[in-house]
Amino acid sequence: MKLLSVRVERRHIHVAETETRGGLVSINRARAFPLPENPFGGPADSAEAGTALAALISDMAVRGRLEPMPVMLFFDSSVALYREYRHRKASRNEMRGRALLETEALLPRDRGRYIAECEWYGPQGTPSGSQASAICAVSEPFLRGLSKALKARGFRPRFAGSALAAWSDTAKGLLGAIAAADPGIGRNVFALDLSADSMRLLLFVGGEPVHRREYSLDDGLDEEGLLDCLCRELRRVTLFSENREGGRPLKPDYVLIAGERAGAPGLAERIAGRLGVPCGGLGDHAGQLEGVLRLGGEMAERPGLYPRVASLAGGPAARARHRNFLYGGARRRRERAVTLAAFAAISLLAAAAMAALPIASHSLAAKCAREAETIERPLYAEARGLLKTQRGLSLQLESRAAEESYMQEKGLRHAALLYLMGEGLLKGASIESVAWGRGADSIRAIFTTDDIDRFLLEKEKADAGGSLRVNEPLIMEKLDGGLWRCDVDISWRRPV
Repeated sequence: MKLLSVRVERRHIHVAETETRGGLVSINRARAFPLPENPFGGPADSAEAGTALAALISDMAVRGRLEPMPVMLFFDSSVALYREYRHRKASRNEMRGRALLETEALLPRDRGRYIAECEWYGPQGTPSGSQASAICAVSEPFLRGLSKALKARGFRPRFAGSALAAWSDTAKGLLGAIAAADPGIGRNVFALDLSADSMRLLLFVGGEPVHRREYSLDDGLDEEGLLDCLCRELRRVTLFSENREGGRPLKPDYVLIAGERAGAPGLAERIAGRLGVPCGGLGDHAGQLEGVLRLGGEMAERPGLYPRVASLAGGPAARARHRNFLYGGARRRRERAVTLAAFAAISLLAAAAMAALPIASHSLAAKCAREAETIERPLYAEARGLLKTQRGLSLQLESRAAEESYMQEKGLRHAALLYLMGEGLLKGASIESVAWGRGADSIRAIFTTDDIDRFLLEKEKADAGGSLRVNEPLIMEKLDGGLWRCDVDISWRRPV
């Protein structure tokens, strides 16, 4: 399948005609065009800016003798937001929600709607258990205006995404092929795309990306300045990248460079000398990459351009839905359509309910009128009086039954209490009177006895833990003839 690969940078547009067959990508033509000052007429956040970019792409395709065909669009950081961050392990839906929140926090509120996608690098983690992901975001009006204008000019947009993510996909395939042919390349590899406007830096560990970063390069940056910037960033990434086995700073094994600036004479050797790490250009491995990426068509006669155009291949990126802004925009439109449909359905139901209110109100008014007429009849008043009388009688019967049950139970308790008193405390005594005591389960007894010692002994037994208890106060009076007259209040020690 033939695709037109377009990379939009701050000062240039790079266009390449690619052809994909299986896992092999052929680059048949490649063009680079400078952009005028303020090419979009303002920030890349409006439909007008997208339309202006589509006009530039169409004009450049005509000037480069490139036919309209399906298009892959890759944006650098001047058009698309790209941020990398560390996070704990999370599901894809949770990461997508986090990407939206992070995007809202990074962008000004007046920038309009953005399509945000979150890309998970993979299962690689750090000793602290965190993982790396990246947020990609682009203005939705800008992308919609660009896509609509390109379709009007005969181009069919198939993919729109970050240039850094596209270079990551391309570099992953290239490094896999190089490692298969030369296992000595090592496990920790830096892959750099040095274009005229940007430096895209990737760190691969075991063939998987663990760090991505894009830097803008000044137009007047000379070779020495580029070398200083490049080596500084490589050292910084090396210092702050954790080795999963020991938590130490990661040690790189190889540095691979590509892009327009990579063709500077002696750049690879100077990087290797500064870092103490082997470094090579992508052109040095062209023979090992015949099965992955090759130059075809008019480019086959110019092998020296291999490292300059390799990052425009973008083959695997076109199949990555999770980083395709066009797919994200379509998904957003579907979600909005579903939301609007749900809102319309709820509105219709509410309108139907409101329309049914007059009918329900009329039915309720008629029912109330019928009930009022029934209440005014003498027979209704008579029936209501009978029901009131019935309820009163029922309450009286229930109260009488409860009182009888209580008295019966109380009588049984007191009978048992009298029996124990006669067999224990008052045995042999002459009882003068018995009455209800001060408590609910107590009896007051007045008696005379000539064996006061026996009574006191029985009282001590009761106080020590018997069934009965002699309550205070205890009144004792000595009479003539050795008799004692006692006034006591006796109750159960435990409930019966």
